[in-house]
Amino acid sequence: MPADKKPWGYSWRSSTGFIISCIIIALFVENFRYGFVVPMLPYILEDRNHVEPSDTQRLIYLVLTVYGAVAVISGLLVGYWADRIKSRKSPLILGLSVALVGTIVLATATKLPGVFIGRTLQAIGGTTAWIVGYATLRDTIQARDMGKIFGFVNAFVSAGALSGPAVAGPLLEVAGYWVTWSIVLTLLLLDIMMRIVMIEKPGKRSEHASTDNNELHELHDNTQDTSDAPCSRNRQIDSTAENPAFLTTPPAQPPRSKTPREETRNIQSVSAASFYRIILGQPRVVVALLSYLTYSSLLASYNTTLPIHSCLRLATRQSGYPRANIHKLYTLSPIALAPGGYRSSALSFG
Repeated sequence: MPADKKPWGYSWRSSTGFIISCIIIALFVENFRYGFVVPMLPYILEDRNHVEPSDTQRLIYLVLTVYGAVAVISGLLVGYWADRIKSRKSPLILGLSVALVGTIVLATATKLPGVFIGRTLQAIGGTTAWIVGYATLRDTIQARDMGKIFGFVNAFVSAGALSGPAVAGPLLEVAGYWVTWSIVLTLLLLDIMMRIVMIEKPGKRSEHASTDNNELHELHDNTQDTSDAPCSRNRQIDSTAENPAFLTTPPAQPPRSKTPREETRNIQSVSAASFYRIILGQPRVVVALLSYLTYSSLLASYNTTLPIHSCLRLATRQSGYPRANIHKLYTLSPIALAPGGYRSSALSFG
């Protein structure tokens, strides 16, 4: 086969619309899977793992806490690793595969260690899919479309959070345990297949990487100690007052332009040594992280409390609808606001 022959379906497999669709589906499935298990936790713990009802709240808290703790640790490692590999395709497929294995382990678990192992694998796989998915979006879309596309993506992500518990509760009652889990497994398999079909655009990634590296260098320069500025000005004044005889030396040659490999090596060394200091030195980044932390904390508190609240226990043991309907109430607002409200506010107020 000729070396320059493109793969089958290259035009649509590498199109921006198809790439964005793949990532949206991946993030939707991850949020769907995260919320899907919450209404099922009492059934998993009490019916399949024979946990006493008095211990259900404590174990649900531990299961959700383990997920969050593993996601925090793995997120730092995955983010550092994802920026140093050539392709986004392999880590995203790997992350989705790990999430699939974790889901199977959790669904088949009849002992508590299996529940925690399944949630740990789900956390690692889900975190990888989130980080690499957003990085792929950043590589694909233009800066002028960033707010619009991310608002659209957030709407689908919130739809996953809404539909997960809304589907799991009623379906568990109507169709049974294994039919309910088959929905998540089918979505994960579909997600993996779409990611295999997708073809990245390396040119766009290189362009965005160059822009990001320049921005990182600017942030690095801005966070340096400002005390060097007066010294620099003093040195400049002293140099102009020197004896003219010393100024007859031929001017220095302009610096040699670095090769792309040298620039990449230099940028990677700066980012490895000072990335978090540079980023956390920016007030906007800190505010964004605190906002996301607050939202995640509220979401986790709801997910921990609702499945075992005393006024719902009797109803949810007989029907999955009450718990699913309550989940709908606090996930509808992000869907309504994400495409329009958030983006308009950001464009108007910054």
